[in-house]
Amino acid sequence: INAFEGVGGIRSLSVDCRERLLAAGAARGIVRVWSLCDHPPRLAAEYAGHQEAVHSIDFFHDSRRILTCDGSLHVWDVESSKSLGVFHADNLHRAGSRTHFTMAKVLSRGAGVNPGLGDAGSQDYNVDNCVEEQQILAASRRRLLHFDLRAKEHATASSGIFNA
Repeated sequence: INAFEGVGGIRSLSVDCRERLLAAGAARGIVRVWSLCDHPPRLAAEYAGHQEAVHSIDFFHDSRRILTCDGSLHVWDVESSKSLGVFHADNLHRAGSRTHFTMAKVLSRGAGVNPGLGDAGSQDYNVDNCVEEQQILAASRRRLLHFDLRAKEHATASSGIFNA
């Protein structure tokens, strides 16, 4: 696979849970998804909605959505390559400190933490059509945040699990 000729090196990789799709993120903010069911692998999708290098990628359980991180959190649809929502770390800006996400992980079905929904300690994050059972953990240099997508209308950064 000639993944990213001309757009910078690969910074992140993820394979969906069925091992049918491979996603790779590049230094210049592009994510490409290949079908591993085809030989040779076929480019299935491309997403270019990032401002910086994509340093974290994770598939949702249904393999139809991907979480990517370039300092902000992006949720996007694999089939259409359209954004379903973006949470900018600046929304967590508090009293002169700035937050930049360094990585993110989708927690699989039946896993995760269970803080109270609606604990609006930060800005709301619209994520239309996300699977309601799933949750996201996102890390910054000093905090690990939990985003609960089980609320149908929105998700919030409902708890700072660890604060340094």
